[in-house]
Amino acid sequence: MAGGDGVTRLLARPDYEVIPLGDVRDRVGAVSIGATVTVTASPSRGTKATIDLACELQRMGYVTVPHIAARMISDRGELGSVIARLHEAGASQVFVIGGDPEPRGDYRTLYHSSET
Repeated sequence: MAGGDGVTRLLARPDYEVIPLGDVRDRVGAVSIGATVTVTASPSRGTKATIDLACELQRMGYVTVPHIAARMISDRGELGSVIARLHEAGASQVFVIGGDPEPRGDYRTLYHSSET
């Protein structure tokens, strides 16, 4: 069945998504080194928990894609620190989302219109 071959190829190298809670580090250990693991932004844990986990997993040999919630970043200084940490760990991708919480700083929205 031709469709089955496509599914097999898709499932041969899945991406995984985790949230920085509890025993996630132990659970990720069951995933093959080199797999892509996205680390979700957690409003209750904060940006630091997401970046800490993404950096740790990157150093362990996973390809990480941390979610950065724009509304959880206070300003350019914090954003620069986040990017520097990820760069130092070897991460090369991020997924930027608006995020759920009330804005904590400069990044209130990802869309800006000059219309009044």
